[in-house]
Amino acid sequence: TARGIAAVQDEEGIDLRARGLAPGDPVFVVPHGWERLQELTERERDQHLLPYLRPKAIRRLRAHPPSDAPWLIYTTRGNVQEASEIPTLTAHLALAREVLERRRETRRGSRQWFHLHWPRREALLDGPRVLVPRMTVWPSASLIVERCATGESVFTLVPADRRFSALASALLGSLPFALGILLSTKSRGKGI
Repeated sequence: TARGIAAVQDEEGIDLRARGLAPGDPVFVVPHGWERLQELTERERDQHLLPYLRPKAIRRLRAHPPSDAPWLIYTTRGNVQEASEIPTLTAHLALAREVLERRRETRRGSRQWFHLHWPRREALLDGPRVLVPRMTVWPSASLIVERCATGESVFTLVPADRRFSALASALLGSLPFALGILLSTKSRGKGI
């Protein structure tokens, strides 16, 4: 977002700061206590806001979205067709509309400016699955069943038979697995 804002300001001469958007401002992930939370429609709250788990919130064996987790705005071509369906979120995202309209897919007409994500398999967002944070000091895995989203620094594994999610989490989070990973993979940086 910071790069997109700078590019629009430099190339287009549009001052997004004057419109209320500065690099580092929450756009796609909003804080837990976001001031506009109460204005959301029931649909916006239930279908388009997901608790967002950062890698540090994922503990060994079992993960839960923290009570103060930030919210990821989750809008795709599949879950919202018109901006009018999500009025509060559209008003919030309008601050970054110039940046969003510059995306390749939006310019080509394959995505609307308010579609922030490519549709992911719902299995990656809800139900029993295993979260494996990347680039951690100690390899671990966590079972999660709550609806939530993670960033690209977390692998989400969904067993073909979800009954095995807990077992997969236990095996991937075990001491033998962690030692095997540490001994057979390349180190990256300090303690990683």
